[in-house]
Amino acid sequence: MSAPPSTGATKLEIKGEECSKPGASNGQSGASKKDIIRMAQCCCGNIKLTCLGNPIRVSVCHCYECQRRTGSAFGAQARYSCSKVKIEEKVSSTVYTRKGDENAGKIHFHFCPNCGSTVYYRFDGMDDMLIVTLGAFADKDFPKPTVSVYEDRAHSWSQMTHSTCITQHWA
Repeated sequence: MSAPPSTGATKLEIKGEECSKPGASNGQSGASKKDIIRMAQCCCGNIKLTCLGNPIRVSVCHCYECQRRTGSAFGAQARYSCSKVKIEEKVSSTVYTRKGDENAGKIHFHFCPNCGSTVYYRFDGMDDMLIVTLGAFADKDFPKPTVSVYEDRAHSWSQMTHSTCITQHWA
């Protein structure tokens, strides 16, 4: 009998990197052995992220650009401090940059040039943050979203906007 599939959350020791390729350390001490390590990656495994602990926030976005980018009804993402993320790329990610909605700065989406998976992205002006796409974790036990944005653009059948786990609703 084979072992059950991994949920993506294990307990390990890690030192945070500064949202950069391996080798660029932020100088912080390592995490305790009890901290949760969450692994995210693209479909083919060429881009992998190691995220320490739970995210700062988990959110869903119903804007039209997230719908187009994901090919789904909304985007789902987890926000981490860069000091809690290590990025490993066997091949350099391809970056798609677009202007943010409502006069926001630019958003830089990093995706795998081999399989096309969007794995993470960054916002101009939020240099200490990295946003990881929820699907890249492939973890059914990942924390629930607590923030929902652009709800005025949500599909009428989407129950996410009525969910009790959402504590912040933005139109």
